[in-house]
Amino acid sequence: DDSDRVLREILAEIQAFEEKQSDSHGEGVSADFPTLPFLVTSHDIHISTDYSFILASQLTIVHATQFDAMNPRGKRARSFRPGTCGFTCRNCARMVRQREASGENAGTGYGIAASSFPSTSQALCTTVTQTLMNHWQRCTFTTQEVKDAIAAFKNIHPRQVSQLPTGANGRFWLLLWN
Repeated sequence: DDSDRVLREILAEIQAFEEKQSDSHGEGVSADFPTLPFLVTSHDIHISTDYSFILASQLTIVHATQFDAMNPRGKRARSFRPGTCGFTCRNCARMVRQREASGENAGTGYGIAASSFPSTSQALCTTVTQTLMNHWQRCTFTTQEVKDAIAAFKNIHPRQVSQLPTGANGRFWLLLWN
């Protein structure tokens, strides 16, 4: 079905990124490679549900700006320093990167609603499965195919979790956190 096809395409994109990264012999991905780093690896699909994997595949790492640090968001907003590592929607981040590369002003705080700076692995899981999941459903830079796949995989997530070893889903998010 379409959801499985989207998942295979994302997996192929991750594998292409990994190959490009390994071809650079540890020197990092070249500036001309047109994608942002993935938070997941191609092997992570074997230790997670399709829902967790597709959500995590839509993330990339971001570092807090002065604006982020001065304007914490959420019910349990906390202060953090500029440079603090967090996660953001890779589709919004890609658009910001393209606009900046073309000399266009990406705008102050552009895509800021899609960034999160959780303090624990459990907070990462909660942020991704609730807050950022809602973002992706509204994100104009996330394709409708990915949005549909997220919704479809959310429906089968409980069944897939029950088929994994006890605690596997939590270990997946802890692995991403580390």
